[in-house]
Amino acid sequence: MLSASCIVLGTAFLSSRFKLFLPRYLAFDELNYALRSDFAIPGLTQGDVRRLFAAIDVDGSGEVSCDEFIDAIESVDASFT
Repeated sequence: MLSASCIVLGTAFLSSRFKLFLPRYLAFDELNYALRSDFAIPGLTQGDVRRLFAAIDVDGSGEVSCDEFIDAIESVDASFT
């Protein structure tokens, strides 16, 4: 299980990185690379990222839109305030 601080730091990092993709969509491979290579969260598996991606991809399109990504970050931020 990831710690709260790890999740908050990860979402902040990805939020700044995602701005580079606008107005594109974020694909699974991009999220997987960002979390496991760029951010290198210890113990995070590809299966963990796949579950996270599925939770963020609300419409099930196989890509995360900017709105879906921001909604996910806001829901994480709200749970830690």
